[in-house]
Amino acid sequence: QARARIDMLIRDQANPSPQTRTFIVNAGASTRLEDILYSSFGFSGAAALRISILQGDVIATSRTYNLKPDGTFGQFGGTVHGSQAFATGERALLMQLTHDASNTTGFRANVGVVNLSAQTIAVNFDLRSADGTSLGTLSESLEPFMFIQKDKIFKRVTSSTVSDGYVLLSSPTSGARFLAYATVIDNKTGDTVFI
Repeated sequence: QARARIDMLIRDQANPSPQTRTFIVNAGASTRLEDILYSSFGFSGAAALRISILQGDVIATSRTYNLKPDGTFGQFGGTVHGSQAFATGERALLMQLTHDASNTTGFRANVGVVNLSAQTIAVNFDLRSADGTSLGTLSESLEPFMFIQKDKIFKRVTSSTVSDGYVLLSSPTSGARFLAYATVIDNKTGDTVFI
């Protein structure tokens, strides 16, 4: 039998004392927690989930999807261990990102970051085209255990279409630890790719 604690890190706010729930998974079994933010936390909105293993071993995954009359579509995500976090001076690379300036064709890219430290950290975003040309930079301040997502990130630095680009993320803050992801979304269908 395994026990895991799940902490809900609500988007765009500090989460020093998040809501938590503990779940038991029987030996050799799997457990599906459908619509976990609402069903387990009574929350509607966006959040990251931090999983702490209290006993045994657990593998966790998630699926976020849109429900349409003719079915669902969405994205799958595996867990990332905290030991894989980026630290002060290291750079995270998110590639194969695109942005269509019209927002009605092509794709758009969202970038998310989770602060895994109990201190406020700065995270720098360096947005570039595939050939390495700088399109612009951004900086965000993340409070303790804060989760943010910057939608249509390339729109923040250019009015042009970016057919192939990437983002480098880094933190100059001493003791920083963070995770990052991107979601590339089809502007016509809403279908997503998780990076």
